[in-house]
Amino acid sequence: MVDCEIKRLGIFVFYDKDNIVDDYVIHLLDDFVKNVSSLVIISNSKLNEENKNKLLKYSTNIIERDNVGFDAGALAEYFNNNNEYLQYDEVVYSNDTFFGFFTPLSDIFNKMQNKDCDFWGLTISHKQPDSWHIFDGTYTPEHIQTFFMVFKNNVLNSDAFKSYWKKYNANKINNFYDVVTKHEILFTKYLKDNGFKYASYVEDSYVDDDYNRNYNIYENDSQTQIVIDKAPFMKRKNLSFKFEDMLYLNDDFDNKWVLDYIKNNTNYDVSLIWKNVLRIYNLNKIKQITSLREIISEKNHTEYTELSYFIILENMKFVDYIIEKMCCEKSVIIYTSKNDIFEKLKDKLNVRLITDDFKNELSNYINNIDSQYCVMLNFTDDNSKVSLVDTSRNKVIIENLIQSKDYIEEVIDLLKDENTSMAYSPENLNNEDFYNNLFWNDQEYEVVKELVPEYKVISKEEVPFSFSENFIIKTEILKSIDLSKINISDYKKIISALSIALAYVGCTKYKHPIEVMSCKYANYRIRALENIYKKTYTKIYNNNKEYPHTFSGSMDGMKTQNKKLSKLIIGTIRGKNSKVELKNYLWKSNAYRKFTQSHIWKASKFIVKGRKK
Repeated sequence: MVDCEIKRLGIFVFYDKDNIVDDYVIHLLDDFVKNVSSLVIISNSKLNEENKNKLLKYSTNIIERDNVGFDAGALAEYFNNNNEYLQYDEVVYSNDTFFGFFTPLSDIFNKMQNKDCDFWGLTISHKQPDSWHIFDGTYTPEHIQTFFMVFKNNVLNSDAFKSYWKKYNANKINNFYDVVTKHEILFTKYLKDNGFKYASYVEDSYVDDDYNRNYNIYENDSQTQIVIDKAPFMKRKNLSFKFEDMLYLNDDFDNKWVLDYIKNNTNYDVSLIWKNVLRIYNLNKIKQITSLREIISEKNHTEYTELSYFIILENMKFVDYIIEKMCCEKSVIIYTSKNDIFEKLKDKLNVRLITDDFKNELSNYINNIDSQYCVMLNFTDDNSKVSLVDTSRNKVIIENLIQSKDYIEEVIDLLKDENTSMAYSPENLNNEDFYNNLFWNDQEYEVVKELVPEYKVISKEEVPFSFSENFIIKTEILKSIDLSKINISDYKKIISALSIALAYVGCTKYKHPIEVMSCKYANYRIRALENIYKKTYTKIYNNNKEYPHTFSGSMDGMKTQNKKLSKLIIGTIRGKNSKVELKNYLWKSNAYRKFTQSHIWKASKFIVKGRKK
C-alpha cells in the first residue's frame, strides 16, 4: 500500500469459473493497490496455493467464500460482519469484470475529488425503457453500474447504507438477472431517495432526451465511450454477447474497433485481454464478436522471411504455377496422389507420392522444420463435381495467401504479433461448402478433442472455426500438435482435421488465428455477401409477408410469443420444479436463443404467477 491523503479502504471481489487469477487481474490490482490505504480481497472462487499467492502479493486479508449472491452477496457479507470500514474516508469497491485501467487510477480519483457527490462510479446507465420489467414496463431509472463504486464516509456511516446490506438476501440471488434487477438497478435510486448525491467519472457525450434511444453504452457503443468519452476500461462481457444483437446494434464492428484502439492508442497490453478471452470463450464465438479478419494492402519489402512450404497438389491446372512459384524457395515439399503430376514435378521440385504412411511422413516433416513460419497449401481437384468450385477455391488460395512475396510478408507482419497463431485463407462461399461448414463432422470433432484436450470450451453447438486447409502458421504452434493421436488413414481427412485443430491449439497458448484476404478479393466478397444478405431477407419477407421488425418492434412483438411460451412450459413442468430450477431452465434452454433475455425472464415471472394460481 502507499500513503494517500484520503484514507481509503479497497474491497476487490474476484471470481473465475476455473478458479484462475489471470494476468489482467494482476494488472488491475497493480494500479488499484497504489490508491488505497488498505485492501480486502474477497474471492468467490476456491483458490489453490498458486493462485492464492498471486493475490497475497497485494493483501494478506483474503476472504474465500462460495459464490452465493455473486459480488453483491460478497459485499453484503463483508459489511454485515465488519465495522473497520467505518474508520475510512472512503471505501473503493471493484470487481474483476473489466479490462483496465487505460487511465491511471490516481488521475480518476483526482478528477472525482472535485465532484459534489457522496458516492460515484465509473459509468452511469441512463434512463431507458424498462426491458427488465421491474417498473411496470415503464422505464429503468438512471443508475451507477456497480462493477466499480466509491462511497464516502457519510454514506458508510448512514443507517440507510447499513440497513440496505442487512436486508439484502444473497440466497435469493441465483443468476445475472437477479443481480441486475434486485441490486444494480435499485441501489443508486435507494441511496438517492435517502438523500445522497451521486456522480460518474465518464460523462457520456450522447444521451438522448427521448429515453427510448438510450441504451447501455459500454455494451453496444464502447468505442464511443472509450475513444470519445475516455472511459478507462472495457467490460469483459462485451466479448461474449450474442452475435445477432451486436450485428443489429452496431454492425458488429464495435469490439474490433475498440481492441485496435486499445492496442494502438493506450499503454494497455492487449495480450492480457486475449489470454483471458481465449481461455473462457469458444473460438467461433470470439471470431464472430471480434472479427478475426484482416484485409491486406500489399507493400514493397526489401527483405523477406524464410518459409517452409508443405503442399498437397491434386489439380493439374496449377502445376505450372507451383513450378514457377516455388522454384526459388529453399524448403518445399509437395505430395500428390496423381502419377501425372508426380512425373511432371519430379525433376523440378521435391515431390512425393502419397502412401499409406502419409501421417508419419507429415509428422516427420513438421518435426524437422527449421523456419519460424510454415505455409501449408491444399490444391484440390474433384472430377465428380459439375461446378468449377475446386478451381475457384485454388484461385482463392493464391489470391489471399501466396499471391506475391510482398503480400506474404504483409501476412507475416501480422503473425509477428504475439497474440496471433496462424493466418487462414478465407473459405469459399459456394453453397455446398457454406452448408457443410455450419456443422461439425463427427469424426473431425472427436479428432480435434483428442488433439487439443487442453481446449475446454469446444462445443458441437458452435460452428467449427474454419474448414480452410490453407494457412501460414507459426512453426511453434504447428510443432505442438501430436499427429499420432489422429486415428485416420485417409490423407484428405488427416489434413482436414489438422487444419481445424490447429486453430484451437493456438488458443491453448493464448494465441488466436486470423483470416486474411487481399483488397481485391475483399471487394468481390463484399458483393457476394450483399447478394446473399438480400436473398436471405427476401426469403424472410416471402415467408412472413412483412419485413423484419425494428428492434423496438421486435421487442413488442415478442410479448405475445412469450405468453405462448409460458403457457407451453406451464403445461409441461407445473409443480415439478422450484422457482430457481425453473429460471435456470429458461436461462439455459433453447428458448433463450430464440428470445431476448429480458422477455425470457418476463416469461418466467408469468409462469411463477401461474403456479401460484
